[in-house]
Amino acid sequence: MPLKSEARKSPLSLIPEGIKLARSTMRISFENEKCKLLRHEMEKKRQLELNYAFRTKVRNSRFFFLHFNHCRHFLHGNFQCHLEDALERGIKVIDVSCGSGVWTLEMAHDFPNSTFVGTDVASHLFPQEDVPPNCSFVRADTRKGLPFEDGDFDFTFQRMVNHVYTPEAWEKVIAELVRVTKKGGWVELVEVAGTIQRAPTNYQQYEDAWLAAASDRGIDFNISRDLGGLLSRSSLTSVESDYVCASIGWNGRAGEALGRYLEMHRLTIKKWMAPLMRVSEEEYEQWAVTISRQLAGSRSWGHAYYAYGRKT
Repeated sequence: MPLKSEARKSPLSLIPEGIKLARSTMRISFENEKCKLLRHEMEKKRQLELNYAFRTKVRNSRFFFLHFNHCRHFLHGNFQCHLEDALERGIKVIDVSCGSGVWTLEMAHDFPNSTFVGTDVASHLFPQEDVPPNCSFVRADTRKGLPFEDGDFDFTFQRMVNHVYTPEAWEKVIAELVRVTKKGGWVELVEVAGTIQRAPTNYQQYEDAWLAAASDRGIDFNISRDLGGLLSRSSLTSVESDYVCASIGWNGRAGEALGRYLEMHRLTIKKWMAPLMRVSEEEYEQWAVTISRQLAGSRSWGHAYYAYGRKT
């Protein structure tokens, strides 16, 4: 808990040294009732994604850091490319590995003149209701090739798949993203790091356990730090890359929401994590709740990386 003296301080004075916040230039608002309802329905879809992830032991699903909504808050928008004007006029966009289609639906509602296609191997997660006419979903495995012609899209977007692909698979995936992008079009990637900064000491056992499990599957979370390099090596130009920090359990509503989300995430995976940490499920559950307060008290944060580049 913050000290009483801290409560009187400016919020900015409580931000730890080394944390990097996003620029506040963007962008998306949800003011009408239809969008509010859409966001409520998408929250339920996120829970389905979690359940699917853990039933399938995370081999082809979003397992780690499924905080799509929180990424939008911390990045101040759903995308970083400077494509607002083009999206307003109308372009063709693909959301690769879209999961439940949260990003796809939000973008389709915000930019009705543009066309959006979401792809994923887990097609049962696709929304079945309230899909706008400028939005559709296609079952596809990027590693086996996307079912689209070369240069079919103006904007190719992908996020939160660093827990799925090995470094070797990443090169193939990026090549496929570039293939379906038009000349002059853009590719954007967003990923989160596999570690938490300034975490309490008793968080380390948990982090070590799931990083080891990921490593056993050939997953390297360090790929998140090299998104710009991936795009540059794929011959994209005008590549920009950066990161922001996402506060966990503190620094406003977004940080508090992320803290609650990650607690839910830890509790959902107790069946798999408790044995890895060599504790009972009851002990793990108690730890998973307690660590939330400690993460907030330590003012811990995670890194969200993004990069985008142009196909010439």
